[in-house]
Amino acid sequence: SKIFNQPKSVDQYAIIDFYSESEFIEKRISPYADLLGIEINSLYELKTCKLPDSVTGENQVRKNTAISKLSEFKKLLENYEEFLGKRSEKVFNLKDLREYVSYSPTGKYAAVKNVEIYCNFPSLEEVKLQVIDLPGFGEIGKVDKIQIEGLESDVDHAMLILRPEEQTAFVGEQYASISDTLSTVQKEVKKRNNLISVILNKKESAG
Repeated sequence: SKIFNQPKSVDQYAIIDFYSESEFIEKRISPYADLLGIEINSLYELKTCKLPDSVTGENQVRKNTAISKLSEFKKLLENYEEFLGKRSEKVFNLKDLREYVSYSPTGKYAAVKNVEIYCNFPSLEEVKLQVIDLPGFGEIGKVDKIQIEGLESDVDHAMLILRPEEQTAFVGEQYASISDTLSTVQKEVKKRNNLISVILNKKESAG
């Protein structure tokens, strides 16, 4: 999602672009299938493939993430299949966007290639600002590279929002890899802290 700050006087709207079937297989399915060592080359093969419940051993966290993602795409296929290859859609009621830009029971988000949202940012008036949201960034390396395609020199700063983990007190290999990938959007920036900020999303317990 690319979100652009607009003056209050300008109409708010969004433009939704959808994957073609071949793009969907290449960009959304193949990176997960490749990690699991399986081939899925069509919607029919996605619909009929047999996936393990889970795996153990090398790269088990990422492989189990891939199984979870493919299982979800398979289960929701009949809900989003009709949107693959659909022409761009312009939406004027931004409340109607939720099922296209966030995980929802309808599964429509799976068919969405990208969304450009033009709306007013509260308290920022007419400041020229664009926010790019990369959901799921860091899950699978191949997916990360696909997500930042075309963003080179289009990003001034990157903000990583991390989930705290009780078992570790340090930033692990996964986040070092994310940092490496993000650094490619602005290769001329020598110091990473000038490009990347890290925020810990800490939620207070009920007690």
